[in-house]
Amino acid sequence: MLNFSISENLYSPTTICTSRRQYEMPEQTQKKIISIAEQLKHETDENKQQELKRKLPTRMLQCWIDEGQKRNNENAHDNGCVIIDIDHLERDAHEVWEEGLKEKVMSLNPILVEISIRGKGIHALFVRPKGLSIEESQIYFCEKLGLGEYRDAGVHDISRALFCVPQDNILHIDYDILFGEKELPMPLVPTEEELAAIREIANSPSPKSSAKSEETEEEEKEDDGREYPTEYRDGITFAAIRDELLRLNPDLQLDASGEPMEGCRNTAEVYLASQLKYITDGNVNWLKQIIPNYTGDEKEWLNALKSAEKYPIQHQMSSKLRQAIKNLTESSSVNSESECSYSNENSLPKRPAKLPKMISLCTEVVPDVCKDYIAHAVIPLFANYLSDVKVWHPDNSLKAMFYYCIVVAPSESGKEAIKTLQEVIMDEIKQSDRHWREELAEYSKEEKRTRNNKSDEKPQFPQGLHIQWLASSLTAAAFLLRTQWCRQAGNKSVYTYYPEIDALKGLETNGIRDFTTIIRNAFDNEEIGRECATSDGLTGQENIAWNFNGSTTPENYQFFKGWVGSGTAGRINFVTILPDPLQKKFKYLRVDDEKKEELKKVLQPYIDNLKAAKGNLECPEALELAERMEDYIDERKNLYDDLAAKYMGNRCKIIAFRIAMLLWIANGQEWTKEIEDFSWWCMEYGLAVKNLLFADQLQDLEKKSRRISSNGMPGRTGILEMLSNDGFSVDDFFQAKKKNGFMGNLKEAQTALNVLKSRGHVIKNEEGLWFKTEKYLKQHGQSA
Repeated sequence: MLNFSISENLYSPTTICTSRRQYEMPEQTQKKIISIAEQLKHETDENKQQELKRKLPTRMLQCWIDEGQKRNNENAHDNGCVIIDIDHLERDAHEVWEEGLKEKVMSLNPILVEISIRGKGIHALFVRPKGLSIEESQIYFCEKLGLGEYRDAGVHDISRALFCVPQDNILHIDYDILFGEKELPMPLVPTEEELAAIREIANSPSPKSSAKSEETEEEEKEDDGREYPTEYRDGITFAAIRDELLRLNPDLQLDASGEPMEGCRNTAEVYLASQLKYITDGNVNWLKQIIPNYTGDEKEWLNALKSAEKYPIQHQMSSKLRQAIKNLTESSSVNSESECSYSNENSLPKRPAKLPKMISLCTEVVPDVCKDYIAHAVIPLFANYLSDVKVWHPDNSLKAMFYYCIVVAPSESGKEAIKTLQEVIMDEIKQSDRHWREELAEYSKEEKRTRNNKSDEKPQFPQGLHIQWLASSLTAAAFLLRTQWCRQAGNKSVYTYYPEIDALKGLETNGIRDFTTIIRNAFDNEEIGRECATSDGLTGQENIAWNFNGSTTPENYQFFKGWVGSGTAGRINFVTILPDPLQKKFKYLRVDDEKKEELKKVLQPYIDNLKAAKGNLECPEALELAERMEDYIDERKNLYDDLAAKYMGNRCKIIAFRIAMLLWIANGQEWTKEIEDFSWWCMEYGLAVKNLLFADQLQDLEKKSRRISSNGMPGRTGILEMLSNDGFSVDDFFQAKKKNGFMGNLKEAQTALNVLKSRGHVIKNEEGLWFKTEKYLKQHGQSA
């Protein structure tokens, strides 16, 4: 496998390319590349050409660069390859290739050959000949190809970048070298005569050395003072964003014209540079065109702009920059959907404009920043009114539905907004619990009085006793006992609110050493508990009917350690609160008793519908929606390398499906477009937040998965018995593995085949078909 790097454009931080899918880019990126290539063929304005090119992703094929670092020679690690750039062709590149060049190039064992983005040149990637520098290697190959001294001066840099091209521009590519286990070809060894000639040419000026590739020209333009785009998007200019950023900073004193006043001008320059670098690739020349010299001191101004280069470009837009763009978008009446869409991995999906009525009523009593959180968090509250109900799930299993919601947000950001809704929605349960607690207290008092008095009649345990809203401090034994009471009272569920999520640890005992086991088993309708030795103890195991809400801060991240790998995180609906940058201190809305009573009255019909539902329920629309969700998750997983979709996507789908079912039941078992849109958003939101919160755990899980895949899995050889002895494709192998329970993708199946090849079980012919070896056939009693 060849180590090389890619980046979003010439000036962006780089990332190491590790997969064919990553190299070929998502479908929409490919479409963008094709579109730009077409525009470049017909664009004659040089400035517009350069503007188009700077939107193209690039590859560094002669080196790899440390993750997140900008492309330069200091950060580059040599990978032993060289790019030959045959540029500025006078004829069509395809014709040049077919009429003689192809035979010459292919005789030298290239790894990659492609036509450049404008179609005016050909790039070829070779292993560097033994003992030669990049410049000397280029001379060597140009001589071999009959190109004389023609060479691109820009290619001498080890960190040289090439623009990504459409797939149709690729003339030859060896994916097994780039991404598989195939070793690099042996380097060619120049003769003594060739070495002498190469070094003579290298030490003499070349008449054609001034020829430069598209990429080299583009880079040199960077220092030419050229004009950069003045518009960010959709009519919003960079100057307008700059002015809005100044307005949003309360620490800057502005004059009547909106410019910083004396005393904070240099601070303003540094502040603007640090904010705007995210949308200008940290390009100082671009920043010069946006940020005026407020101080009047040229040196101080340049230092302020260059200060932005000291820090890496963040993977997420700052809250101030996001707010500035949002304000400008709204004020210019431009549709802001793209600002919040999930295609931007750094933002959260936008809540549907029209919510199901039950959810909409709940969000009206909380501040705007809490609406997303509350829209999710009220689901476990309403779910407590379901009893003795099971629904048909997408996998044809029949299960009860339980909901867990944890909000992870900074202190004083609005996490307690749920309390108002608890008072309203849970009021009926709270009153019922009060009655049964009084009954239990009376029974306990009477039982204690008669315990040692044999003549007195023993009190009867209250018939139908159940307490649903449980204290967060309950031990595991008390928790399981109360779930048993609720089951015996009509399969009712219990509810817990954990304002500090650490209180969940109180459910651990010698029998339940990990409280997350309860979460997983309850979600899946599995039993939990243990047999007790005493006759008066809780015996047997219980199906836990449990809903809960919880909250914590990002600083408590370690509490969730191991939750992704164990499957616990996937079963919980995680939400967050994005603070309003314009609001210095968060404030709740005032909701008096009268308002609470009004809200209770309008929510009561939904609660009544939940209470009335019984038996096994099925909603065809919800099942059809779940199928579409599955397709979407597969797309996120396979086209965008979305790790949350890969490892938690199925349960995100199940959570969203259960939300849809609850809303459908609450709505009198009537399906609406609002229910569909809201449930879809819940699924998208769940994936986005889990990617945000569990990035580290997901990356670790992916690395472990890759290690397991590369080392082989028990029983893989048995898959071959399902395949023809007359040859099979990678897809045939993949489909056979799927029938055998394999949950991976085509790339992992390819890796598995490479492992089998290394063990001598299979071989591959020139057409790409795989065959079982004689060794394998003999071991398994088969004949060729």
